[in-house]
Amino acid sequence: MFEYYCVDWLMFAVLTVHVWLLAYKIRSSFLLGAFGSFLGIIFGIMTSSTAVTLMNVLFCLLQLRAYYMWSDKDEVSNLQTKN
Repeated sequence: MFEYYCVDWLMFAVLTVHVWLLAYKIRSSFLLGAFGSFLGIIFGIMTSSTAVTLMNVLFCLLQLRAYYMWSDKDEVSNLQTKN
């Protein structure tokens, strides 16, 4: 159960909270998702799984992109509502 120093369990918990917060449209959930993906990268390295490692690198980049894209949308929508 603790073979991977609880990295797998921590990743599970962080990504579960990420999805929960994302359902409530909380922007910072993308940062939590990126952290969960970072834990996935560590887990992939620990298990010597290239596929898991690359998948989590991609997910981490997508989470960070979504975080920044969301900020651009918010700024545009705020400008439109002020006019």
